[in-house]
Amino acid sequence: MMVENIAELSAKLRMPAVSLDELRELQAAFDLIPYSEAARRSCIALRDAEGAVSVVLGDPFDLDAQDWIEERLAAPFRYRLASREDVSAFLAQQEAGFRAMDREKMRHRGDIWGVYVAPDARGTGVGRRVMEHILEHARTRVLQVHLAVTASNAAAVALYEHLGFIRYGTEPRALKVNGRYLDEHLMVLQFS
Repeated sequence: MMVENIAELSAKLRMPAVSLDELRELQAAFDLIPYSEAARRSCIALRDAEGAVSVVLGDPFDLDAQDWIEERLAAPFRYRLASREDVSAFLAQQEAGFRAMDREKMRHRGDIWGVYVAPDARGTGVGRRVMEHILEHARTRVLQVHLAVTASNAAAVALYEHLGFIRYGTEPRALKVNGRYLDEHLMVLQFS
């Protein structure tokens, strides 16, 4: 969305527009919309100085995101509109702050994300060998490794449990694929 189109779209949708400078004046409310969801859905929950909540949309036509927001937020809020680029820039600035703050606190752990085995290679042990290699390397760098796995993926859950991971929670409706919600098990392997 071009900046000049934001004002026009704002008027048509009766949704107040907000600039990147205005976003920076507000406090991100990642307790309401976690950073990962904000980045994935191109939206940000913000609080003003009085505590009033706004949800800024980078894509006002993403109705799935709006449904998700309305299901999750119990606090009253109003929608506002920004360009997708401004939402991304704001989130990138927030992420840089998180990394600086969390680097020391999170140094003891590693996270595995996005393990995928092609269908024709499944059942051949390639997934186990890849994970063993990753864990061998991780053992020299961190005290524990975290991952999330789709709860319905019994083969992957069994593999991770066989490798020593334990479940410490389940995130309901963590993913939405083809209109269907999927839960994810949160798992950890502690080396010491």
